[in-house]
Amino acid sequence: MTAPKPAPPTRRLMPALAAVAARSGITVMARVERGQILWAVVESEGAVAQMPESGRVRLAEAGRTGGLFVEVLHEALLALDAPDADVHLEVELPAFLHDLDERLAALGHRVVEAYAPVAGRQAAGAALKELAAQLYAQVLVATDASRAKRGELSGAGWIIDFGLGPTPRLKHRVCPRTTVLEAELKAIHLGLWEALQRIPHDHQADTRFVIRSDSQNAVKLVHGEIDHARGLTLNGKGTVDAIRRLMTGLDVDLGWVRGHSGDVHNELADRLAVMARRNAEFGVPKARARQMLDELRAEAAEQLISYSLAA
Repeated sequence: MTAPKPAPPTRRLMPALAAVAARSGITVMARVERGQILWAVVESEGAVAQMPESGRVRLAEAGRTGGLFVEVLHEALLALDAPDADVHLEVELPAFLHDLDERLAALGHRVVEAYAPVAGRQAAGAALKELAAQLYAQVLVATDASRAKRGELSGAGWIIDFGLGPTPRLKHRVCPRTTVLEAELKAIHLGLWEALQRIPHDHQADTRFVIRSDSQNAVKLVHGEIDHARGLTLNGKGTVDAIRRLMTGLDVDLGWVRGHSGDVHNELADRLAVMARRNAEFGVPKARARQMLDELRAEAAEQLISYSLAA
């Protein structure tokens, strides 16, 4: 008796693929990006997925155990009005949400460990991608410089604000033997460079970079409106070229803002520049300098949250 020949691998795989494609239920997808929990909930049947429910929860507001996030997911699942549907979780979340499946089950949802339906995964993934793009839609880079009336030290400061809750980036640097104009240009260059490091490459072309400096000459030099200004040296010209190279292919709005006019971002950039210069002038110990910067970062986060709410 001849033993039956096994089916080719592709033929054996087809029934499994068909079964996965025909799977139905609810897909829950979530991950953390830029201090936000992005989530999407999709009900699907076979190859057809319904319109996803999606949103984001600030990680800082989710609570120590993520209770707010669990509540948001619970409400989204209830809104689907499908109490008997299997719920498939595909999440990448902090450790304090490791028991998300148990917590949703305790709320009455039928969480299963099987792979999520293909249609649901695709729709939820697309929803998360759209949410992530919103996080990088616009970034504000505010810059400033400070130079003592006597001496050769200058300070450069910059702040990067995505405007959607993540802690803003505050940085500064001392610039020895530079003019204040060179320090202004250095702040623009470093601020834009760091902003690019914070944005995934596939989002950079769709991001609007708003850069604000209170140095009219720095802005005009970068735009090519003037080719010389008092305090511009060969190093400064090199920085102008470096800024232009970074701007190539990007949507950049580089403009002037009046200094000391109450603009919250400019005021913070000014404080950073002054801090960098004075730390160097007075030989502030590194530990104390880090502490001062951390204190300013905490203050800035509160100011910008209040600013966003007021706007």
